[in-house]
Amino acid sequence: MNTLLDGSTPLKTIKTKVRVDELAPDVFAYLRQLDGIDQSHIKWSLDPARNVEAAEKAGESQGKSGSFFFFSADKKFIIKTMTNSDFSTFNKLFSDYTRHVSIYQNSLLARIYGVFTIKKEDMVPVHLILMGNTMQVKRLKHVFDLKGSMVNRETKKGLNKASTTKKDINIMKMQKGYDKFLRFKQQDQVDIMKIMDRDTKLLRSHQIMDYSLLLAVDMNLQSVANTTTQKDREALESIKLKNREGSTPASFLQNSSIVTPAPFEKNRHKYVSACEDYYYHLSIIDYLQEFNWDKFLENRAKSLINKKKDHNMISAVEPNYYRTRFVNFMKEQVVINVDDLKWQPLRKMSSTSSVGSRKNTTANFSQQQSTVINNSIQQHDGPYY
Repeated sequence: MNTLLDGSTPLKTIKTKVRVDELAPDVFAYLRQLDGIDQSHIKWSLDPARNVEAAEKAGESQGKSGSFFFFSADKKFIIKTMTNSDFSTFNKLFSDYTRHVSIYQNSLLARIYGVFTIKKEDMVPVHLILMGNTMQVKRLKHVFDLKGSMVNRETKKGLNKASTTKKDINIMKMQKGYDKFLRFKQQDQVDIMKIMDRDTKLLRSHQIMDYSLLLAVDMNLQSVANTTTQKDREALESIKLKNREGSTPASFLQNSSIVTPAPFEKNRHKYVSACEDYYYHLSIIDYLQEFNWDKFLENRAKSLINKKKDHNMISAVEPNYYRTRFVNFMKEQVVINVDDLKWQPLRKMSSTSSVGSRKNTTANFSQQQSTVINNSIQQHDGPYY
């Protein structure tokens, strides 16, 4: 069995009996393998000795539902607590999710690499989810959490900070200003919307709604380097030299306003802008919320509080409408190209349509891979707990 954390065994290093059960370890091992991630990589990233500072800051990062976030020190992975509702939804989604991300490896769904349940005497079981961090940026300009809703979807404080998460109304206002930072290449726009359409159909089929598009806008350091002054270029060379000598602290490189240009990275969630000044990191997150009776009541309550006659303007709406509204908003307000805005880039556009290959991987999905997935899922048929 390909267990990641020695699942279904007690942790002997803790005096109080603690048991960690890993959900479908063989299936998750296969999913990690698809992304070139082995157990040693995850264990290295999550090694306690390397994550002391990250663990101390973990309590500062909490989701809207009070969920606990932990970013690995190398920022490659995220550990997050799951509610019982999240855990139940994922159990229903798991088989179709596995097939979907295996066949469509360019899916925008944020990848899940493991689910664990921690059990301790006299304590309610705690569910943890291990995910890949799709927002690994070098020089962050903006970050957005987008749903396609207009009710309570505006951030009003800290807008001058790049790390402040902005929302739907913010991005619409910013697009009307002078800083036209959203300029997707035409082929990328077509590809992204096809992928998004397919991903959201899967979520709709499981009555899932209230998910978000996480969009991070990152400065293209190579483009920045090409437009720096002679003084800045000399500083860049100095940084690169010190880096090779091993004398430059990592914190300096992360905090410096001048950063050594990074090579082009292959990343299915990463696209380069038409003017090549920016990278766009996109992923669909928070996709474990079913439209149930609680969400129906939330919709009606928010409609009354916000005095909205049209309850469909609220974020929590039935899955089919949510999907349609979500996709339309992204197409009209977010994933827009040069022709949409009648704007031409100052530089000659590169022939490279995106970062990495964006081809549909269905044709490359072999019968052998299909057999592996089906066998793994059949071994864990029924509820995954």
